[in-house]
Amino acid sequence: MIARLRKQLSSPGVLIGTLALIVAVAAGGAYAAGKVIITNKKQIASKVRKELKGKAGPAGPAGPAGAPGKDGAAGKEGAKGAAGATGPTGLSGAAGPTGATGPTGLTGLKGATGPTGPTGATGPTGPAPATQTGTWGQMTTSSEFLYVPVSFTLPIETSLSVVYAEPGEDKSAEGCPGVVERLPQAESGRLCVYAAQQLLATFLNTIRTSPDSAGAEEGGSGPSGTTLFFECPSSFCEVTGTWAATR
Repeated sequence: MIARLRKQLSSPGVLIGTLALIVAVAAGGAYAAGKVIITNKKQIASKVRKELKGKAGPAGPAGPAGAPGKDGAAGKEGAKGAAGATGPTGLSGAAGPTGATGPTGLTGLKGATGPTGPTGATGPTGPAPATQTGTWGQMTTSSEFLYVPVSFTLPIETSLSVVYAEPGEDKSAEGCPGVVERLPQAESGRLCVYAAQQLLATFLNTIRTSPDSAGAEEGGSGPSGTTLFFECPSSFCEVTGTWAATR
């Protein structure tokens, strides 16, 4: 019973009520007459105020995070470290002595120009190439006959037999094997005349200059070549081709 009573008296409510009663009794008639009301904690003794203090309530929820603070000012630059010691300089090698420059030699005297020797005799002309080649061609509109020259590049003293081959005609049996790789061919002792185009013309013969006179002879070739002789029945004809001569 006594323990229970102590427990009840030790609670904050009972304690506050008890203190109020004590204050009222102490005030006595002042309370009754003047109706004293406690309006300031200074009216209560400090010792009583400590006992009247209640227990701390539970912690409230955490408030929202505050805005980030401004960056702080940059700190001062640290002191410069001391420079390291310079290493020792290596020894330099001794320079060798410069040799003396020798004297410039004297310029020799220019010798006299010798006389020009006599011009030597002209050597003999080498033999003409074994085979010479060329092209020929002519056209006429006002003549019944056509003359087309065939001139050798170098003289051929040997008289050559002339073989005329019309377009597409094979004269191999007569020593004229035709045009090989666009180059006309001729066996030894032959002047092979190959017609590439023969329009309204008929080959008659060759005319060569006689080596012992100013006249001309039919057939064969002279040292400088020959002339092809065509007939043109309609007073118009055209012929072209190539030739090869082998001495």
